[in-house]
Amino acid sequence: MNEIPDDCLARGEEGAVDLPAEDGASDPSPEPGGTTGGFRPLDPRALRVDRIGSLIFTGVVTLALAIVLILDLVLGWWPWVARVPVWLGVALVVLGLLWLSIVWTRISHNATSYRVNDDGLEIRRGVMWRKVISVPRSRVQHTDVAQGPLLRRYGLGTLTVHTAATRTPSVLLQGLSYETAMKVREDLRQTGSDDGV
Repeated sequence: MNEIPDDCLARGEEGAVDLPAEDGASDPSPEPGGTTGGFRPLDPRALRVDRIGSLIFTGVVTLALAIVLILDLVLGWWPWVARVPVWLGVALVVLGLLWLSIVWTRISHNATSYRVNDDGLEIRRGVMWRKVISVPRSRVQHTDVAQGPLLRRYGLGTLTVHTAATRTPSVLLQGLSYETAMKVREDLRQTGSDDGV
């Protein structure tokens, strides 16, 4: 693990919070217009973890479908004429899941960015339907950083920000290095004395 200096969250002149650069990431990530706006990409290791999770799901579904097809061959559930469309359908489902696991995870990963500044946390995500989530500092109640076995293996963490809002009581930011997630957590906890919570 890389050591992160204590002053890595020092505030710049414009109120942006400097976070440690994610391993292998260009700093910071350009937005579609060529400007950065202080937004940062997710850790590149998160793409690998997302792909592993998707491929595990694809493997389970493929195994289940293979068992059904083998049972059909043994028990003769469908006539031979119906087997061709069924087998083609199964092949299309498996190919679709593989495409989602390999290609779509990268597209989704590249379409997600975040920034932390004096106002709070802002997350941009979505490929076809863009979504911007803003969490003002005054609405932050508490924050959590979680790691499952796979995230721990790759040095990643999931930041959960619990807010005082009724519509969105918690916001998840996945794909951060564990150190960055902890730094963002600590920074969001340091709310001013004029905050409502």
